Amino acid sequence: MTIQVRYLSALRDQAGRREEAVELPEGSRLAELAEWLALQRGVRLPDPGLMATLNGRGWTQLPEGMDRTLASGDQVALFPVVGGG
Repeated sequence: MTIQVRYLSALRDQAGRREEAVELPEGSRLAELAEWLALQRGVRLPDPGLMATLNGRGWTQLPEGMDRTLASGDQVALFPVVGGG
C-alpha cells in the first residue's frame, strides 16, 4: 500500500525532500511507518519536538496511537512544533 508523507519546514532538509510515496505492506501500523522514517530519513517518532498528523489528525489524538492500522492513500504530515509567546 502507498502512504503519502509530507515533510514540512526544517524536516524537508533532514529528509532531503518535500514529500514522497512510501510503500508498506498491507496491514502496516503507524509504528511500522515510524520505524521506516527512522531508518530511511532519520526522523524519529514520537518526538516532543515534532508534530505528526494522519489525514489531518495528530497521532496523539488517535485512540489506537501507534497501533493505528494504515490504509493505502493515507496522508501523513511531519513538522516541527512551533512555540512562542
